[in-house]
Amino acid sequence: MTILFLDLETYSDISIKRGAHRYAEAAEVLLVAVAIDDEPTVVWDCKTALGANWAVTLQSLIDQAERVVIHNSAFDRTVLRHQGVQVPIEKIDDTMVRALSHSLPASLGSLCDVLGVPVDIAKDKSGKKLIQLFTKPCPKNWKIRRASGETHPNEWQQFIEYARLDVDAMRNIYGRMPDWNHSHGEHYLWRLDQRINDRGIAVDVDFAKSAIRAFRRASGSLAARTAALTDGEVPSTTQREPS
Repeated sequence: MTILFLDLETYSDISIKRGAHRYAEAAEVLLVAVAIDDEPTVVWDCKTALGANWAVTLQSLIDQAERVVIHNSAFDRTVLRHQGVQVPIEKIDDTMVRALSHSLPASLGSLCDVLGVPVDIAKDKSGKKLIQLFTKPCPKNWKIRRASGETHPNEWQQFIEYARLDVDAMRNIYGRMPDWNHSHGEHYLWRLDQRINDRGIAVDVDFAKSAIRAFRRASGSLAARTAALTDGEVPSTTQREPS
């Protein structure tokens, strides 16, 4: 069985707190780290000429693989779909999902600690600083909008190594994790959950906007009425503490 281990490093102006789908709409893939079976991990720098065709190459590897191992695949798969790369849900074995099904930590770093992954291939804990530097807009008081390999060449090389270590760590824990709770039935339910999330739900946007406008109008009139009835002591219907 051919197994493809995959991890992405991405940039987006949209915060991940707004959800993976909204984040992915504006996401840019910076690095792609891949490993096939026991072969060495390779990291593609998508910002260079050599990495320009990364999407085509990655799709070919996915198509050839019988299994694709990703940690938190809902994120990577969503980002890739917006980049034109399709990862069939049937092929995915998510190490985060498997960990959670056995009451193990979801974090890759914590998972390495619990499973005793050797230090030389454990997730690089200093990587958080690199993630902050390269995957988000720079703070407003910086002179540059975003950091890159051009603005921070040394840190960028560390970032590439961080991506490589991520896949090495994921591959190692993949071979160490238990699978007694990773049944075909549970995997089927997970795939169903992923399809539901991909599809989303139908929303009448015009109706929702009208409801918001109605609430604002009612809220304003009720606040004015409350203030009038209390001689200004309670200026809002939501006030709980004395002013």
